[in-house]
Amino acid sequence: FYCPGDQTVYIDLNFFDTMKRRLNSPGDFAAAYVVAHEVGHHVQQQLGITQQVDSMRGRTSEAQMNALSVRVELMADCLAGVWANNSQKSAGWRLEDGDIEEALNAAAQIGDDNMQRQSTGMVVPESFTHGSSQQRMSWLKRGLQSGDVEARHQVEIDHRPELVERMRAVLGQRALGDAAAGGQRRPVRRHPRRAGVRRTGPP
Repeated sequence: FYCPGDQTVYIDLNFFDTMKRRLNSPGDFAAAYVVAHEVGHHVQQQLGITQQVDSMRGRTSEAQMNALSVRVELMADCLAGVWANNSQKSAGWRLEDGDIEEALNAAAQIGDDNMQRQSTGMVVPESFTHGSSQQRMSWLKRGLQSGDVEARHQVEIDHRPELVERMRAVLGQRALGDAAAGGQRRPVRRHPRRAGVRRTGPP
């Protein structure tokens, strides 16, 4: 998960076992997608999107906040795809079809509808906070195919041109792992899930 308070991604390694054993989502690139999604939340925090959405709490209904949360999560999925597209170009590695299939399968398995169906046997779209399997696959694929930060326009909270330019400045053609103010890397720590952070549950 991503903690905005200390701007750090915390990785619970047990979740990767859960992905393999319970969610049928094995593979290195499935794990890479999960990490890139969380770093995408750091990009959102750097751009003020996280703060913008959090400021709405208490001023709007639960259903509306859930809808905003879905848009934030889908944007992070898209940014994970943007990272993968650009990173392979800048770092000299190559995505294979099997890698993409692993990531898309992971996105489908952790969609709200699939998770709800597995846990309760019912699907309640109004309670979604991360997006359906189809939505998550679609926005990850959009980022993967375009490699362009503008690919996530339709899930963007704020469409101002200056925000797009700021995101371009933050991302550039670098991996999302470099996407911090001043170009410094933020740490990715192995840590069990902690209480008191904004994000809970699957990525």
